[in-house]
Amino acid sequence: ALKEIKKFQNQEILNKNIILNPVVPIQQQWLRSMLTMVPQSLMEGKDRELLTEDLLKEIVRDYEKSMQRCVSLVKPDIEELAKLEEEAPLPLLPLGLDFSSTWHNSYITAKNQIISTLHILHPTMKTLLDFGYTAFFNFLVVDFSSSRLKGPADCKSFKTDASLSCSKAEDEIMSTWHQRVIGLFTQSEALDGVKLDQLESFYNCVAVLLSNQLKELLQRTTEVFVKLFDPEDRSRLPLFKMDLTFDENRMEFYPSLQDLEEAILFAVDCIGQTLQNVPTIHAWLTGGTATLDAELPAHTVQWAKSTLKKSIRDNLEGPNEHFKGYVKSYGWLVDGTAEERINRFVAEQPSFDEYTTFIDEFFTLKKEIMGLPEVIYFPMICLNCEDLKQGLANCANNFAKMLMEKIFTDYREENERICSEFEAIKECALKVPESTEEMVEIIDYMKRVKTKVIQDLVRRILWNLSLTLQKTIQDTDETVAALNKEETLLGWKPSEFPLFNNLKAEIEPYQKLFNLILKWQRTEKRWMDGTFLELNGESMEAEIDEFYREMYKLLRLFQQKQKKGPADKKKVRHKGVRGNPTLTMCSSVLDEIKEFKVRKCEGC
Repeated sequence: ALKEIKKFQNQEILNKNIILNPVVPIQQQWLRSMLTMVPQSLMEGKDRELLTEDLLKEIVRDYEKSMQRCVSLVKPDIEELAKLEEEAPLPLLPLGLDFSSTWHNSYITAKNQIISTLHILHPTMKTLLDFGYTAFFNFLVVDFSSSRLKGPADCKSFKTDASLSCSKAEDEIMSTWHQRVIGLFTQSEALDGVKLDQLESFYNCVAVLLSNQLKELLQRTTEVFVKLFDPEDRSRLPLFKMDLTFDENRMEFYPSLQDLEEAILFAVDCIGQTLQNVPTIHAWLTGGTATLDAELPAHTVQWAKSTLKKSIRDNLEGPNEHFKGYVKSYGWLVDGTAEERINRFVAEQPSFDEYTTFIDEFFTLKKEIMGLPEVIYFPMICLNCEDLKQGLANCANNFAKMLMEKIFTDYREENERICSEFEAIKECALKVPESTEEMVEIIDYMKRVKTKVIQDLVRRILWNLSLTLQKTIQDTDETVAALNKEETLLGWKPSEFPLFNNLKAEIEPYQKLFNLILKWQRTEKRWMDGTFLELNGESMEAEIDEFYREMYKLLRLFQQKQKKGPADKKKVRHKGVRGNPTLTMCSSVLDEIKEFKVRKCEGC
């Protein structure tokens, strides 16, 4: 055991000395020799000197580490040494590489074979390059750079223009460039210096050169077309025509956004399908069917379509937001909300004023819609909204007509009921009584007709007439205001219309009377037919007193107006009430209010 410990201590001391003692430095000649094996092209360029220094430092570190680990040639068989430190194994040669022979010979062989088969220095190749440059240096298969100046185009015409342009370009290339190439190879000088066994490789070289020229033309055309949709430069961005349509209560784009995208991507497909059937020179000379490989690379097509799709999405954000504005503001006209509102409104049995307010809402909406701009211009889209505007305006107008028709129907039925009641009164009045009892019944009925039924019928008739008169007065008032405004602008004295002003002053109390009676009838109906638990005695009493005061004021007003007129010379019974229908109506309503108040007090 002591012997093993002694060996372990000696080995540990040896390892420390190896680490501390200097190592023989690597010779500079070796480093220079390594650098000579690096190709000269890799030694040139920016920051190559720093990269070379880092590489040499790494080599020196690896050399010193390897020398330190290999100084101790014999390592004692002591287990503690393995536990003392974990040393990585010495570097091994890379696996899978065969250094038995150099690649230089195979490289030289391949290079010579390429030189012997490509014929890159043959004069015919230079002539072909000149033909291609002359024909294609400023030529494009499709050119939409000036399409914006022509105005907005629809998708169908855009696709047609792209297809026709590609077809014309292919015909032009086949009749000019291809004919010159064919003419070159019909001359014997084109094959000067080409041996018989090299003809196939020579024609292959020609085919590759021509294919590259056609591919470059198609790729350049694709890049120029995609450049038109560059978001940084919209000066040549094509302008497309789109409509917002209204069909069967649906608002939508025409053509659809998907159709627009397909039309733009169709141009890329057209470019890729052009010049795909150009025969090779060898096939043309020998009657074969081989064609040049002019297909666009897949990555180019993918890049073009992905770039265009992103640009299309960005340019359609504006039209989409405009469309969403229509949906948000007027979508309720077509999604069933308007019908629900109308049905709910009619079910509440609204008044005439509420009907007119609701109808005015639809007419105002129609006016607002028709006032919206007809055409909206976006960077890539000319959006025509006329069809959608007209459809929504017609929809609002139809709803207004529906409500008006409901009013006409209701008042037509009301008129028929009034006429039937008058017919019943007439029939009863003309009936000859067959007995005293029947005569008494007729007399009582006629008294009730005079005191209540007729007044109610008159009120129902005059209310409708007052609406017509009020409308006429309002229209006349607007006409007078417009006339006075014109006179003021011309520096004239505004005209006065004393009769019209007197008419407005005279009709105002009658209008107030009708409104007050209508309000009282609705309030009474609400109290009598409404929920009992919602009634409040104090508020009811206050409202009854207010109705009574207002009605009494109107009664006094009409009594004063009657005294000022010629009718005050005649004596009328019951304080002048029976001779004037208006006073009769006021008194009747006052009696109703008193009677209701008495019943309320008795109920309490």
